[in-house]
Amino acid sequence: MPTCMSRLLESWESNCYCACIFVLYAHYFTFMYETGYMHAPSTLVGVDKRGIFTVKSAYKVQRAAEQRRSTRGCQSSSGGSVMKEEHWKGLWKIKCSGKIKHFLWRMAHNSLALRMGLQRRGMEVDTRCVVCQRMNEDGGHLFFKCKIVKPVWRDLLLEEERRTMGEMNSARGVIEYILRLPEKKQLQVVTLLWLWWQERNRRREGEKGREGAQLAVLIAHTADKYMKIGRPVTVPGPKTKKKWQRPDQGIYKINCDGSFHADTAVGGWGYVIRNDAGEVVLAGAGHCSHLMDALHAELLACQEGIKKAAEQGMWKVIVETDSLLAKSALETNSFALASIGGIAYETKSLMNMSFVSCVLSFCPRECNQVAHALAAQGCMCSQNADLCWEGMPPGVENLVASDIAEPLS
Repeated sequence: MPTCMSRLLESWESNCYCACIFVLYAHYFTFMYETGYMHAPSTLVGVDKRGIFTVKSAYKVQRAAEQRRSTRGCQSSSGGSVMKEEHWKGLWKIKCSGKIKHFLWRMAHNSLALRMGLQRRGMEVDTRCVVCQRMNEDGGHLFFKCKIVKPVWRDLLLEEERRTMGEMNSARGVIEYILRLPEKKQLQVVTLLWLWWQERNRRREGEKGREGAQLAVLIAHTADKYMKIGRPVTVPGPKTKKKWQRPDQGIYKINCDGSFHADTAVGGWGYVIRNDAGEVVLAGAGHCSHLMDALHAELLACQEGIKKAAEQGMWKVIVETDSLLAKSALETNSFALASIGGIAYETKSLMNMSFVSCVLSFCPRECNQVAHALAAQGCMCSQNADLCWEGMPPGVENLVASDIAEPLS
């Protein structure tokens, strides 16, 4: 290998330039071999078995040089410890998209455009974190220590992994730790790192950031999709339309739904309470303004329905919603530090104090049509003019009848 190229390999700062040199070097020698001006000697560094110099063969030469320097106690070309070959192979075998694998490869080589890294490369930039605008932005802070990203790790029950990786002093150590995790956690961690990098770039460009709870749900859903890669596909049977189910005898079911318009931050809520015969006992709807997000509207709907059931002395209820986030907020403490944490806490306290039995249930949208229609009515109400009906509300008779109708045999 030429002396000038050997010097380039001594520093990770010049790896991108070095890759360009490899390409030119490959094209030059390939042209010389094909035109007959040069024969490929068996000892030429970087030539493959066919006698052709390629970028892939040059990369293998670079990796071999790194391994030799590391065994002699010298620093590798990209800084830090040298990852073992099986770790590199393990990185490319992770069951995720190619762009996430490439992101992890860049992370292992410290080539992400983090502000502290740009400053070390001679650029005059503001080194504060793009997301929190408080601390210097390096990999350890952005991905593990930023106050905005910590709740996302907690929501996914990955707090222990966050702390462990946050204490590591090299990106390659983080990648090696990720490769040792169980598959489900591994996919959640790599998806979190990738989506948080995307979120950071969105905020850098001036876009509005997403709530941590929304990111957590998106990460969990994406990781579940990656988990299914390679598994045998089961052919689904004929779909049966799901219907609203009556509660058991002596139990009342409260169906709740919220409506939210992101442009105006206003919306509505609606609830319907039915007995074990499917008859409407109480229903209500109302307008709400200054909403933070759709989850805020969903929780207000649950709170209003639960409050009305408690006032009527009902002591065994099922609260049914078509929002998985609302169900999670009322069942766990995952949203305690979120912006809607106060509403979730008040609603949980009301549930615990007012009922002998209160069960939370999730239902698909088609089983929650009555509450959905009432929430739409609530949007059109004036402020502080909530609606309440004892019995059947006007305009939803067909929806209620459809819920309790028996299927044709």
